[in-house]
Amino acid sequence: MIGIEGKNFRAVNRTVRKFERGFESAALTAVNRSAKSGQAHGAKLIGQELNLKASRIKKAVMAGGKLRATKRYPSAAILTASRPAPRGGQFLDTGGPAPAGALNLKNYNPRKLKRGVSAKVYRTRPPVKLSQGFMPDKFGGAVFKRRGRARFPIDPIYGPGIASVFKRKMQAIRNHAQKRVDIEYKRAIRNVARRSGAVI
Repeated sequence: MIGIEGKNFRAVNRTVRKFERGFESAALTAVNRSAKSGQAHGAKLIGQELNLKASRIKKAVMAGGKLRATKRYPSAAILTASRPAPRGGQFLDTGGPAPAGALNLKNYNPRKLKRGVSAKVYRTRPPVKLSQGFMPDKFGGAVFKRRGRARFPIDPIYGPGIASVFKRKMQAIRNHAQKRVDIEYKRAIRNVARRSGAVI
């Protein structure tokens, strides 16, 4: 009979468990980094459509935050901040009530004209001109429009909000983040292997 001693089994098991924990951590890291990349990509897509400052868009997207992946819930979600629908006012695109998250035209760098107001809302479209629009100084640059020839009544005018465009871009944002998962996971795995002295 030949006896074979397993002196190193415990050490091997410890190494295997260490790798398992490392792989789990790598997966969570990959998901969370991909969600962060998705946030940045979403802000970029919105900025390509709306004529708003990049810092404002990024702040709104980041303010929504993201649900981080954890051991218990190994998935992440990208959110965006929104506002309730304003009371009163007209929505520029439809002429109807302003939806949730709509922004007053003052956010789109409006300019006073000899007659009315103009504002460039969409980057790929010409500026919108409101012949009956005006900007009272005491309202901080907010844009209003008269309903008719009379001085009153008036309505504040709203353009699209960041959250509404975010919703339309959700599929593109999701596709981007999903592609990043594989890239980030391979990177995280290489880091785990490097710390353990292995080669992948």
